Order: sequence, then C-alpha cells, then structure tokens
Amino acid sequence: ENVQILGEVRIPGDYPILKNGESLQSLINRAGGFTNKSFEDGIEIYRDSLRVAWKKMNLPLMAGDSVVVKEKPGTVFVTGEVYNPGLIEFDFGKSLKNYIDLAGGPTNNGDKNNVIVVYANGEVKPKKRFSSPIIQDGSIIIVNVKEPTESFDPTQFANTTLSLLSSFVTIMVLSKQL
Repeated sequence: ENVQILGEVRIPGDYPILKNGESLQSLINRAGGFTNKSFEDGIEIYRDSLRVAWKKMNLPLMAGDSVVVKEKPGTVFVTGEVYNPGLIEFDFGKSLKNYIDLAGGPTNNGDKNNVIVVYANGEVKPKKRFSSPIIQDGSIIIVNVKEPTESFDPTQFANTTLSLLSSFVTIMVLSKQL
C-alpha cells in the first residue's frame, strides 16, 4: 500500500497512501517538497510499469505507483527526420520552428507539417496547420517522415485517356446504329 518517490525531493523513499486517491501534491509535500533542482513539470509517474501522462498536481495516486522527480534538464530533444538530431539548449519563447531549424531543419524525407511534441509530463501535442505547440523545458520534438505520394506517370495517363476515348467513340457509333 506504498507509493515510491525517487529523485529531487527532500526525503525520497516509500510512503504509505494516507487515503484512497491521495494527490501527487500531497505526497510531494509529505516528502518535504521539491529541492531547488526539481523539475516540477517533468515528474514521471509509473503505474503497473506504464507511464501516466498528467497535467495537474491533484492527480490521484494508487498503491504501487512510482513517482520520479528529475532535475531541470535545460534542454529540448529534437529527433526524427532532421539533419542533426540531438539536444538543444532550452530558451523560453523559442518556437517549434526555431528548434527544428537549430537541428538542421527537416531532411528531404521530413515533413515539417507532421511534427509531434512530447512534454516532460507525458502529454503529447501534434502541430496543427495554423498553430504550433508551445515548447517547454524537457520537451521532445519528433519530425515525422513525409507520406509517400504517387508520382505522375504520363504513359499511364495517355493509356487511360485513349481507352476512355475509344469507349466513348464505340458507344456513339453503336447508338447511331440503333
């Protein structure tokens, strides 16, 4: 009936759940609160070996949960179809496009419109046509591969067009004979 808390809190260890659905905030407070290195938005919560995506500190915890409080990373990880995937220093206010450009930009196979941002708390937001997710410390930016497009084949087009014209002429000739 314990919750394990690891990392940047004043007293890491195992804590019994005081009541069903005790909140993440309550558990952190009982562990003495955050240290000055704590990355509050990057808390990882695991339940039955699955990572829990969360938004608010009032998330109810269950017996057996593991809570990991990491240090502030100060970086953003850009990966996928970019020329130089890796860590880039976090700078508040930089746009999604800025980070992708700092990673060398999308490759020829990269789709600048098919980008996903994974926040440190596990929340995932895709880039939309007219809006981009705000980049936060510890985010992961994934540039996906372009969808393959069929190329125009002039021979196929000519064959199809001639076939349709031939069918049309045949129908016209037959209709005049009736």
